[in-house]
Amino acid sequence: MTLAGTEGSREPTSWRYLTQKLEQAVAEILLPGPAMISEHDLIKQLTLPPYRIFSESCLQSPLDLFQTHFLTFHTLYRLKNKWLQEHNLVLAMTSVRITLYHYDVEAHSNHNAPAAVDPLAEYYLNPKNLFDTSAADVEKLIRDFWLMYVHPHQKQSALDTLGCAPNSDAGQIKARYRRLAMEHHPDRGGDTALFQAITEAYEVLKVYYSL
Repeated sequence: MTLAGTEGSREPTSWRYLTQKLEQAVAEILLPGPAMISEHDLIKQLTLPPYRIFSESCLQSPLDLFQTHFLTFHTLYRLKNKWLQEHNLVLAMTSVRITLYHYDVEAHSNHNAPAAVDPLAEYYLNPKNLFDTSAADVEKLIRDFWLMYVHPHQKQSALDTLGCAPNSDAGQIKARYRRLAMEHHPDRGGDTALFQAITEAYEVLKVYYSL
């Protein structure tokens, strides 16, 4: 595991120390802002002073990339539960974007509340999934991901989510996304799940349309 200044010991004390150190660093980065950051930029900051938790080579091999990603999301899910309970802050994560915003309990109805069940939370919060995943497992995950990623229906599904016609151009898609994102942003009383779906659909279309 490519951690700066450590051999990545699996001993409980080392694991507790690492997770506490990551939580403190991520909190220092996210809480003051910006409200939105990419996973890559967050990891980059964790390789730099004053943190230096990840080594500069933490994304070089597929296994290193997986372990770095897992540790990052393990930390984010731990903080997600903590911040929602203690500060009414919602931490929303997708494969490319991390968003933090304030959740006003009184201003939102129950159906707009942050989802109580996240199917990925159980996976990322279990460190066994980190330690038991081999390089061969990671290669299979990558193959499976790309098979899903190039699925012919994904582009159309993303267009449908944004309400765009199949012949929409890049400018029309970008304008539509901006309007929907503003309309449904949780800070404006919008639905959290719908806002995340809109954001994820746009991220898919960015690849196809070079947005």
